[in-house]
Amino acid sequence: MTLGAGPLHAASSADPAGGFASNVENEWFRAWPPASVSYSFPTAVRQDGVDLGELGTTILHATYIQSVEHSDHFRWLLGGQWQRVQSGVPSGVPIPETLQSAAAVVGFDWFFHEGWRARLEVFPGIYSDFQDVGGEDLNAPFTVEVSYALGPDLLLGGQLNVNGRREAPVLGAVGVRWRFAEDWLLSLWFPRPRLEYFPAEGVTLFASANIVAGAYVVAEDFGRDPGHSDLGGQTVDFRQVQVGGGLRYNLRQKLAIELSGGWTLEQRYDFYDRGLDFESGGTPYVQIGFGLTF
Repeated sequence: MTLGAGPLHAASSADPAGGFASNVENEWFRAWPPASVSYSFPTAVRQDGVDLGELGTTILHATYIQSVEHSDHFRWLLGGQWQRVQSGVPSGVPIPETLQSAAAVVGFDWFFHEGWRARLEVFPGIYSDFQDVGGEDLNAPFTVEVSYALGPDLLLGGQLNVNGRREAPVLGAVGVRWRFAEDWLLSLWFPRPRLEYFPAEGVTLFASANIVAGAYVVAEDFGRDPGHSDLGGQTVDFRQVQVGGGLRYNLRQKLAIELSGGWTLEQRYDFYDRGLDFESGGTPYVQIGFGLTF
């Protein structure tokens, strides 16, 4: 098993999934880091270009998914996911200090033809500021992927993410994972595209981007004190975009740690139903992640 999201099985030549789990489809695929803490240093937050003060943000994330074999061509995916966005908000600014999600993960991997795989992941759970949790905080966004391995070193695919609470309910992307040299891997797979280099056993250097996004329902009394009572019970779209790089090191056979940092390009809180949004960006960030396999 692996603490993380991705195929959690050992490949074998008799297993159709084993042919798919090639050099570019391994246990870290889309999974890393399965648990992480990221901090973006304080920077100006603005509404319509007006500076409202400084905002710093900590994001904590953990994912666990277990792959359960049903047949040679089908595997269930079961697990859980938790994320917390904690911001130091300037006084009087109607931005939620805490946005949080706690969700189950259910889905499957279906190897429906040689080299082809379809994946479904559904995340039913609570997405809110956790102030007055109720039925309106429940949501079940989901992701559909279709991938094709052209060979042991090249994987192509497409992704579709659906979230009915988001301003743009449906988002799609195409992706590629290409081991173009023995020690290099290009992984253009959202939400964490990266270029990886393996200089020594157990060591990975990388340049990457990271997109953290979600839609959350705030409390009924949110915004009342700053004079924005119309925001109570509304959905806020959150998005943070980072670019940077770092190092991943296998401390032991079953424990790995990742240290990274770079630049937060953008952070946005958008109450789209009320036409009110706040944005910040242009600040350094640091992140530490880790994972266990057993």
